[in-house]
Amino acid sequence: MKIETQKDLRNFFNSNYRNAVISAHRILNDKSEAEDAVQDTLIKLWENRTQLKEDTIGAYFATMVRNRCIDILRKKKPIIIEIDDGQLPTEDHSQMEHEELKAKINATIDSLPDRCREVFVLSRFEKLSHKEISESMGISTKTVENQITKALKVISSTLISILFLLFFN
Repeated sequence: MKIETQKDLRNFFNSNYRNAVISAHRILNDKSEAEDAVQDTLIKLWENRTQLKEDTIGAYFATMVRNRCIDILRKKKPIIIEIDDGQLPTEDHSQMEHEELKAKINATIDSLPDRCREVFVLSRFEKLSHKEISESMGISTKTVENQITKALKVISSTLISILFLLFFN
């Protein structure tokens, strides 16, 4: 389907709106926010209509909706990993080290490739199942598992390096 006129957009809207809102609602857990996210995405789709290829509009729209939902979640709830203070040294500077450690872990999460970060955030912070993530992102559950494994490897590698520096410097 090509979107060249407002009538084309209206037809696209009528065919895709309901499923897009359902997918967005799975991510956001708020119907009103889901509807807003889909409507915002439709506006962007209209604005970028001249750059779209006819055979990829559906997939592009689904990806745009998912990304818009993740942006909403990021603004609403920043990714913060809490670390039990009992795990850090008890010297006066331990609070500063604690904050630095959290900041480095969060920076590592933010530096993950987009899809990997999105899957990780949905799994670990939004508590979605692998099946829910695969359905909302349009990927297989195996891909979800692979992306989570990839994220955990990067995060654990960074964490090991940071802890080594903290305790052996």
